Amino acid sequence: MSNTLPRGHLVESVATGRGDHSAVNAQLRRNFLLLGALVLVCGGLFALGLRSGGAGAPLSLAQSLPRVRSALEAPDRVQQSEALGPLLLELRAEHFEAVAEVYEAAFDAGLGDGLALELLVERFARLDPLRVWDRIAGWPPERRPIAYAALLRSWVRSDPRAASEALGEIHDLDARSDGFTALIEGWAEGGSLDSIWRYLSTLGGIERERGTQVVLRARIARVGAEATLREVEALPEKFPSTGFQDKLLRTAVGLVARSQPDVATAAVEAHREEPLGQSLMRRVAVNWVTQDGDAAMEWVRTQPETKARRRVMREAYRRWLIRDRPAAMDWLSAQEQPRDLESILDLYATALARSDPRAALAWVEGIEDPSARQDARYDVAEVWLHEDPEAAGAWLRDTGLDKALGQRQRRRGARTRAVGLAESVED
Repeated sequence: MSNTLPRGHLVESVATGRGDHSAVNAQLRRNFLLLGALVLVCGGLFALGLRSGGAGAPLSLAQSLPRVRSALEAPDRVQQSEALGPLLLELRAEHFEAVAEVYEAAFDAGLGDGLALELLVERFARLDPLRVWDRIAGWPPERRPIAYAALLRSWVRSDPRAASEALGEIHDLDARSDGFTALIEGWAEGGSLDSIWRYLSTLGGIERERGTQVVLRARIARVGAEATLREVEALPEKFPSTGFQDKLLRTAVGLVARSQPDVATAAVEAHREEPLGQSLMRRVAVNWVTQDGDAAMEWVRTQPETKARRRVMREAYRRWLIRDRPAAMDWLSAQEQPRDLESILDLYATALARSDPRAALAWVEGIEDPSARQDARYDVAEVWLHEDPEAAGAWLRDTGLDKALGQRQRRRGARTRAVGLAESVED
């Protein structure tokens, strides 16, 4: 890539809002380390002035390079940051190639990665990001993700358009994924929220959701959950595009539900009469249940009896079974009057069938809807056949369900094959 990035369609979309255009925790840890490094840098600069015998008299490049090399050999990150921070701050943009050569020589020895590499890239990205961009392209593939992330996190603070354009030029999937998260983090730290929302609104669903979560987590940490929800609710209805505010609010409520369910459930109440209300109820339930299944399921039970509530209860309970099967099963088995839980009895029975299929069948009989009850019998039987084919086969023959189950399995297989054929034709 040349030293002049193309100013294409993406740049225009970021600037104006037009266009069609699991890693967060790791990035937050890196940010914490970088913050610590900056604190150490301040102390290091003072110490450097004392050592040099003057009021912070700068070292020459020739004096700095051996010290950089020695710092890269330090046994831990704290020592590296203490040594590298003051040295890198004294260097100018034109020194980057010389320092990069020291790092590149250290790569061969397995050094110069992690925080040390982030400090290098963050420092020079503030001075000449294009110079750093060009150099990273020649680094080993395993070094590029962390380097691109550090570059974009810094670059976006001064030039969001150029940084987002550069992201589009990264073709390695890991580097692009880390770079995207870092770009949004850096933007959220010092950029305009309106510009971030405009940019994210141009992206596809998965990438938009990832970026939205990064920004919203940053806002929640900075101003709190309630203030963040108010910010989202205050956005103009069609800003930056129709439906974006609703998507944003759903994501925000889901995030808040994991740590402050009382705030999230209050949002559901506030929007209950709107079309958005049902999807907010779902976001609260499926996120809250991963943190406190009992409380989440009891909250869902308090919601007005509707088809939407039954769907939400079913999805939340399925997620709880995946997350913590024993707890989910203990909760339902302890319910004395599970009439309002009929929509999830088949899920419970199918899970119970792995250990006690006959008890599972007894639960199935509590399902009032005949069609749903029969489907649940088949689900239990299929699990039972896998666990104990002889006993399950005997029960199926005794009840006369063996042929019907076989037909059901054949129909399901035919549908699966048809879907696969359709997808292959489309490809």
